Amino acid sequence: MKQEAVWLAISIVVLGMAAALWAKKKLKMRRARNWPAATASVTSTDLRLESRGGNQSIWVATMNYAYEAEGRPCSGQVRKVFMLHGSASKYIQHFRKGSATLIRYNPERAEDSVFLERDQKWATSK
Repeated sequence: MKQEAVWLAISIVVLGMAAALWAKKKLKMRRARNWPAATASVTSTDLRLESRGGNQSIWVATMNYAYEAEGRPCSGQVRKVFMLHGSASKYIQHFRKGSATLIRYNPERAEDSVFLERDQKWATSK
């Protein structure tokens, strides 16, 4: 009985931490809508299959970018998870090395940037 209570407490703590991280990310994305925009250059992309243990795998699309904010060079990264290779491949095709993409950066910390899909022409032209 005690062991069950310990596992329940651990589960509640883990779920609480996951919920807090999710809420923090959502809040940052909402605030970023009002941050200054900058044009970033895609520096690299990657598409890989990552194991999640057992027989579970996910496709992870990664796009790295560089931008200048307030006269300083900065960089950032976008990672998006997909269940299907086709969806991941279609997404990553939007980002060719050297192509331009719009990002938003925190005016108080220019190295803190966010990629919002809603800012992208390809996302709004669907």
